[in-house]
Parts: sequence; C-alpha cells; structure tokens
Amino acid sequence: MKDKELEAYEYANAMPIFVLKGTLDLWERVEQTNPKYTKKAKIGGHSITAIAPQYQIKMVTEQFGIYGETWGFKDIELSYDLVDKCNLVVFKGVFFFPKGEFEIINSCKLYMDRAQTMIDDNFAKKIETDALTKAISKLGFNADIFMGKFDDVRYVQEMNEKYKEEPKPEPLPNLPEKLFNLLFDNMGKQSKNWGCKVTVSEIEKRYSISKDYKDALEIREKETAPPIITDAEFEEEKEALSNKTVTLEQIKAKYVLSTVQEKALMLIAGLG
Repeated sequence: MKDKELEAYEYANAMPIFVLKGTLDLWERVEQTNPKYTKKAKIGGHSITAIAPQYQIKMVTEQFGIYGETWGFKDIELSYDLVDKCNLVVFKGVFFFPKGEFEIINSCKLYMDRAQTMIDDNFAKKIETDALTKAISKLGFNADIFMGKFDDVRYVQEMNEKYKEEPKPEPLPNLPEKLFNLLFDNMGKQSKNWGCKVTVSEIEKRYSISKDYKDALEIREKETAPPIITDAEFEEEKEALSNKTVTLEQIKAKYVLSTVQEKALMLIAGLG
C-alpha cells in the first residue's frame, strides 16, 4: 500500500480516543447543561425546557468525534402508515457511537392543523432532531433537564455561575510614535497622569507595543534605572531620614532598595 493510500485509509478508519473509567463516566461528563443554550417552550400544553440542537451536536462531537464518521444515525426509515389514522409520521433508525449502537423510534405530526390541509414542511427536520435528543439522552447527555433539575431555580443559578463567560478585555490601543518618543524621554520619571513611574510594564498596561518599540524602551529603562544602594549610602540616607532632611520617596527615587531596606526606612519615617 502506497503512503498516500495508507494515510487515506487510516484517516477514513480513524476513531476518536474514547475511554470510559466506569459505567457512569460518560453520563457524569455530559449530564450538565449550559442554561445559555436552553429556553422554555410549550408542547401539547406542557411546559418544557428545550435545548438548542446545535449545542447538543457540539457536546456529542466533543465526546465521540465528527458527526457521520464516528456517531450519528444509519438505516433511517420514515413510515407514513399512521398519517391517515392519527396524523403521525414514524421515524425508525439506528444510533451508532464508538461504544455501540441502538435503535430509536420517534414520531411527529405531518399536518399542522386538525383538518389535515397544511403540511408542516419542517416535519422531517423536527423528527430527526427530536430523535437525536432522545438517543443521546439515553447516554446521559443533558440528563439534568430530563431529571427535572431545571425546574429548580437554585440549580439553574448554579449552572449559570458554572458556565458564566468572563468578559473579554478590550484590545489595547497601539502606541503611537509621538507618544513613544515622549515616554522614551521620560522613562523612569514620575508621571502625574499615571500616578507612578514610567516603566515598560506600566506602558504595556495601557498600550500595545511593537517588538522594536519594546526593545528600545527596555534598553532605555535599564539606562535610567537608579543604582543599587551601597551599605555606606544606606547608612547616610538613614541618618538624613532621621533628621528629616530627606523623604522616603526621594530615597526610593534615587536608589534601588531591597525589601528589608525599604521596611527599615519606613520604620524610621514612621510609616511602618
């Protein structure tokens, strides 16, 4: 067998990795439903919780693979024998998935009115969609709805919290050239508008920076960074701080302090 033929054969016969640790493993993985994809509906006078079909297909695809390749229906038959008697089309099919297959029987009305003059042109779609919901419900998909948990307000609130989507942050504006030049010249200095020193990290909180700009700003930041204070300088600054001839902020602007040194100076300044 040639390489391309082998590759095509392996793809056509590929099966998703589907391992179950116990009889309820799949059920427990798929029983909970995201309320975002549900809505209340009335069928035959009864109030139900309807699930978005495409959401269900996505859930099954996540577990079994691509629809039609590793799961779906086969041997579908539609019988119209009961149309004249009770306005019902009967669906028969076999639902298959990586661990097995089973038969599904379902039905729906062909006509939309009692006089049977208006055919529901979506009946085939409805009957297959409903059959899919019934089939995957046997495997545990959206079991919380079929077990009545969505009638409990507290449970629905729990599911809303679980599936809550975090708001996406707004994209940062690009750093314009004119502002880049200003920030470059003022690197390491206190910014009145920002309430802090101009640093690369502070710029990145506010703007999207190109690699070239960032490299230049980082070099500039290193050039303007204050020196690490020596032991002798630290003792001098301690004495000056005690005599109140210098402030803690002035020392911090002048030198890079260790955490221990900064705490010692804060105690002298009465801030500790």
